[in-house]
Amino acid sequence: MQKPQVAIVHTERFDSSIFEDFLSEVEHENLDLQIQETPEPGPFATVEWFIPTAIIAFIGKAYFEEFLKEMGKDHYNTLKSSLAKLTQKTISQPRIEPVLMGTPGKVSSDNPFSMAYSIMAEGNDGYRFKLLIPKYSPSVNYEAIVLKFMDFIAEYHTLGLTSAASEEISRSGAPGGTILVSYNPKTESIEWLDHLPSEVRAQMNVQQENVADS
Repeated sequence: MQKPQVAIVHTERFDSSIFEDFLSEVEHENLDLQIQETPEPGPFATVEWFIPTAIIAFIGKAYFEEFLKEMGKDHYNTLKSSLAKLTQKTISQPRIEPVLMGTPGKVSSDNPFSMAYSIMAEGNDGYRFKLLIPKYSPSVNYEAIVLKFMDFIAEYHTLGLTSAASEEISRSGAPGGTILVSYNPKTESIEWLDHLPSEVRAQMNVQQENVADS
């Protein structure tokens, strides 16, 4: 049986020692927990929110489908707590945000989300949920964001098509791939985040309706 997997993937400008507390808190003899270093990336020619952040906390679907069922919720609660602490610790580091180079129009100066850190959770049928984390502000409750996202993903792996995550997949209209989500403090929920400007999305919807009617 393939082991579940939790991983921290980071570029080489970060020392792996900053993840030692997370590693010691989360490690378990039956869990495949990895800290992986990757080279610094070059320029990107894609929409900014799809660019891999410098640090990615990754939770594989096998964690929910196999490990969690066998080991119970104690480890899940530990993972949530440790991930929340890691998020706060990482996002609050001075000068952590990288300088991006990319195709004009793909990289904005007013992006409210961090390009240094994000959380990625594996879903079913090729889907991946990428939680975009707000850049550091003392007014942001990063713990609430992480805890809500983890429960959002856990529910998805338990309830499937009736979960809130499945609804956000439907809203996106994506046939597979990365589903961008963020935390809405007003509704206290995780919601799909459309990377396209509203006027572009409206035009695409009109085009799809015309094709359906033809």
